[in-house]
Amino acid sequence: MLVTGALLLLSVLLLATLLIWRRWHFSYFERIGIPGPKPSLIWGNLKEYHSMELYKVIGKWLEQYGDIFGFYNGDAPFVVSRDINFVEHIFVRDFQNFVDRGFTMMTDQMHPDLKKSIMHIGGSAWKSIRSSVTYGMSANKLKQMMPHLKEDADIFVKSLEKHADTGKEVHMLRKLEELSMDYVARGSFGIDDRFQGNPGHPLIVI
Repeated sequence: MLVTGALLLLSVLLLATLLIWRRWHFSYFERIGIPGPKPSLIWGNLKEYHSMELYKVIGKWLEQYGDIFGFYNGDAPFVVSRDINFVEHIFVRDFQNFVDRGFTMMTDQMHPDLKKSIMHIGGSAWKSIRSSVTYGMSANKLKQMMPHLKEDADIFVKSLEKHADTGKEVHMLRKLEELSMDYVARGSFGIDDRFQGNPGHPLIVI
């Protein structure tokens, strides 16, 4: 009887400790003054995050909580911002303090090859990869790319104009894939090949 009571008391203490820790963990944004949706103690905001298309969920939260808010993708805290000045401050002025993207997907982190990609790698290994591509992304190189990228963007906008007054839906994913291929081909590899308006191009089909 005494052993049973002790085990019951221990179980209650462990459960109480777990609940206190979970409450503390999910109060991170509240403690630092960042608004956001109230998380569940079990799965954070994961359920609501996957309840509809991502852009709809983020748009809904932006309307509710403003230009900067935080949510929990499971246990992982994420900050969303559409404040351009804030984003510039992080990406330019304080860039050295944000070398990692943080934990995103467990499956990607565990994959033998994906975990080594620039999207998931961190720390000194990330800095090493970044230094190898910095030369191609210098301010001078970007200035040289801009006229070509603007030309591709103008073609993209013009291709949408013919759909503007039809009242019909447009398959934007396909068009954005073509635009992305134009950007990558011209900006990264110097290949002057037109992908927009050419959905049968072998590289797009692949």
